[in-house]
Amino acid sequence: MTYIPLNSAFLCCDTDCNVIGNDSRTCPACAGGSLLALSRVMARNPSSDTPAGLWRAVGELEQALSAQ
Repeated sequence: MTYIPLNSAFLCCDTDCNVIGNDSRTCPACAGGSLLALSRVMARNPSSDTPAGLWRAVGELEQALSAQ
C-alpha cells in the first residue's frame, strides 16, 4: 500500500479515472491533467469540524468533480 500525504494528494477528475496521485501536473494512471488538490476540500480546521463545514467541503468536492 502506498501512502500519500494529504498536502500532496491530487484526485484525477478525468472521465472514468478518479485515481489519487501525488503529481500536481498529470495523473499517474491516465496522464490526464484535470486534477483536484484534496487538501483544499479535506483540510481540517475548526470551521470544517462542524457539520456545516463538513457539508461545505463535500459541496466543493462535488462541484469540482461535476465541472470536468
